[in-house]
Amino acid sequence: MALLDKIKAVWQKLGLIHQALLGAIVVAFALAVAVLVYWARRPDMRVLYQDLAPQEASAITEKIAEKGIEYELRNGGTSIYVPKEQVYQLRLDMAKEGLPAGELGGYKIFDNEKIGVSPFVQSVNLKRALQDERDKAQKLRGEVDAIAQEKDAQVRAASDERARMKEASARAAEEGRQALQAEQEKAKKLAGELDRAKSELDDLAKAKA
Repeated sequence: MALLDKIKAVWQKLGLIHQALLGAIVVAFALAVAVLVYWARRPDMRVLYQDLAPQEASAITEKIAEKGIEYELRNGGTSIYVPKEQVYQLRLDMAKEGLPAGELGGYKIFDNEKIGVSPFVQSVNLKRALQDERDKAQKLRGEVDAIAQEKDAQVRAASDERARMKEASARAAEEGRQALQAEQEKAKKLAGELDRAKSELDDLAKAKA
């Protein structure tokens, strides 16, 4: 209460202009703190896909929203950004859903095939579909490999951190042991000096007697 009274007394002594200036400074400081807190809590957004068609972007963002994951649309809605730690898993999930489809129609090419198409066209469409499916499988394997590499890197980083912590702990224990040993030696030396001083005092007392 005493502090509040002092603050209130100082505030009342200030002129109107000084009060307005001080209030503006306080508000600006509060806004700066709020902005810093916002940016500190904001996830590190990385590109998930870019150069997407509107239909693909809509389908992908719908799947992301279903998972409850934050995302951002940039570059006129053609690029999708998600939190850094979600990129590889989302790419794998989207690949399982056949997204983004792009030019790889796969077996969907037969969905729009008209009745009465010649065997030659059917053969061409089958080859295209098989090639698209192979490309999709290869893309999916690439996503899986990327996720595996990311996980391996995280495991190695965690292992290296544990090794560093273990080494630091051992070094600290050794330094503590050495410091304790040094203190014990000092104490032993001091005890010896005290014994010698006591012996000298005893000898001096005997000589005076």
